[in-house]
Amino acid sequence: MFNIPSRFILVAFLLSALGSVITLQNLKIKSLRLERDAAQQNKVEKESLIRALHQQAHVQEVAQLALQQQISQIRQRHIQQEATIRRMHEMQNTMHHWANTRLPKPIIRLREHDAFTGTRAYLQHLPESGPVHAPRERS
Repeated sequence: MFNIPSRFILVAFLLSALGSVITLQNLKIKSLRLERDAAQQNKVEKESLIRALHQQAHVQEVAQLALQQQISQIRQRHIQQEATIRRMHEMQNTMHHWANTRLPKPIIRLREHDAFTGTRAYLQHLPESGPVHAPRERS
């Protein structure tokens, strides 16, 4: 058969091995590039998620501040309403005390007579001792 020197076989074997190493290195480089691209995509997605979460947190902070202001306003109204209720209770107690107080005697006498419907009724009510004159002014 063919008589191929051993040097050529060795060179062919080395070239074949070198080709295999290069192919494996290319496959590894492609794999690493795919992993890098996936990692970059993952990074972009996570950054987007972080931005969205920051925006949502800001919206919630604004809403929380608005709720705190509303709570403060409601508390202030509640305090005012309680003060108004206390004043009304005090006024009610004063009115009950006043309503239960006996009227002075002159007022009771006035209420015993019918109301005057004119001058004639008033004059008939006056005593017979004579006309009543207005007091004179002193100089």
